[in-house]
Amino acid sequence: MSAYYQQGVTAMAGGTAAAPPSDKGADIAAYLNSAYPGASVTANSVWIWVINPVTGQRMLVCYDEEVVLTQEKTAAGTKPIDPPIGVRVEKLMTIMSP
Repeated sequence: MSAYYQQGVTAMAGGTAAAPPSDKGADIAAYLNSAYPGASVTANSVWIWVINPVTGQRMLVCYDEEVVLTQEKTAAGTKPIDPPIGVRVEKLMTIMSP
């Protein structure tokens, strides 16, 4: 993760930052493909309650799809990820008063 962060900071400083990928599963899988080839997108509408530990605010969140990473590229080649890792995009929307 730190490598991705550093690449982003360098790109922003140089004015060459690309637009971020959309939050669609296929776009996320394509974006991660260079480091995590063969990712699959699964549809799994799951509703969960998320509680903000600071404010106590409860939010009902729905995940429509998930990108499942099953292998990772390393210096030695591609190795499996066991168990696979699910990647989702979370968006927190808040209403702030002036």
